[in-house]
Amino acid sequence: MNQAVHPFVDTEILEIEGVPLHVMNPCQSYLCLIFHTYKHFLGRGIGIRHIMDILKYADAHKDKICFTEIGEILKTVRADTFLRDIQWIGNQYFDFPTDENSQICCPQKLLDDLFETGIFGGSEKTDRYAAGINLTIGTLDTKNWRLRGLITSAFPGRTKLIEGYPYLEDKPWLLPAVWVLRFGKFGKYAGKDIVSAVQEILNKAEKRVNILRKYWQ
Repeated sequence: MNQAVHPFVDTEILEIEGVPLHVMNPCQSYLCLIFHTYKHFLGRGIGIRHIMDILKYADAHKDKICFTEIGEILKTVRADTFLRDIQWIGNQYFDFPTDENSQICCPQKLLDDLFETGIFGGSEKTDRYAAGINLTIGTLDTKNWRLRGLITSAFPGRTKLIEGYPYLEDKPWLLPAVWVLRFGKFGKYAGKDIVSAVQEILNKAEKRVNILRKYWQ
């Protein structure tokens, strides 16, 4: 997704309260909104705010967006059907225009998932913990996906943890200590019933990944 976005190419000047600002052109802005939403879906899930941002921006700038070009880019990351499902939701429930001949995938399942994640997505701690294994099990069709997903989530690499633990940048040897620290935080969240907490996380992850696999077919 990063390779497809070029925020400093063909910028536009937008004047806000007398102040000229260099901003991305509408195509790039629209693409970033979709990618941002898709990234959230791959992790903690999306909320109604993400969907409305996409729908309202497309409606406001429809004369400046090359939707054909956007569609081709989305195919490279297997997000084209994801966008069409969002457009279907917008048409069915918010009266946004859409192409009646566009091929949808599973918009109702996406909508059901959205209802569980709040306005901005990832509204519960379960969503945040499930995000760590969503991508891992999304690419697995083996019987051991639960075990491999848990291991990957419990022992992530240093690069995945630097944002939350910036001292790992200069002190990579502290990675095992960070793992222990994260186990402690999860223990406080789960309380005495750790098994039930883990099962709840796996169930939530599996539900979202089942949708993701449909988009990746």
